Amino acid sequence: MKNLYKILFILISATSFSQVGINTEEPTRMLDVNGNLRLQKTEYKANDNTYDKVLVINSEGNVDSWKKADVIAKMDELIVETKKLYFSSSPDPDIQVPCGKFLLRFADGFRNPIPQIKLKTANTTVTPVYYNIIGKENSSSNTFSGSIATNKTLSIPVDNSFVSIDSTYKTNKLDEIYLSYPNDDNLYRVTYLARTMSATEYSYTMICEKF
Repeated sequence: MKNLYKILFILISATSFSQVGINTEEPTRMLDVNGNLRLQKTEYKANDNTYDKVLVINSEGNVDSWKKADVIAKMDELIVETKKLYFSSSPDPDIQVPCGKFLLRFADGFRNPIPQIKLKTANTTVTPVYYNIIGKENSSSNTFSGSIATNKTLSIPVDNSFVSIDSTYKTNKLDEIYLSYPNDDNLYRVTYLARTMSATEYSYTMICEKF
């Protein structure tokens, strides 16, 4: 009964004043609660498309909402992982992987595929890209040999044509490349791997991760 009186008081107050406060004499919003909130029962609505918002709270305790689609887009902006695997007799330069500010692909070189990169959106000036490469390949049936190349730079031209990022690449080699874009706090880890599947077929894998 005591709780009922409290609810009635709040409802009556809400009809008389524009703002209602609980444990505060100076409410700053329509309902201002200086205390904790407890919900004892909620329903699972993940599959209900009408529930398309999530609650967010700022440092001052103000509660508002974001659309779920905006939250997902923000997460995708902060953490990116895209990948592509395809099988073919040769690299398909039209198959490209988005990677933050970049696009990745394998070009068809003489005898071996060529890992390449360009910008998603062209710049009005030449764009320097800084990177390190860790390369791994079979040196025998049971061991791998590796190489590391650091402090490397390539330039993406104004026409934004694809640029080769490892001129020494060859089939059955794995390239793990760490990229950075000028004045960008993000770090990209890019993986290229072309493997022999049969005498006439190869697999081509490209993976992008943004940190």
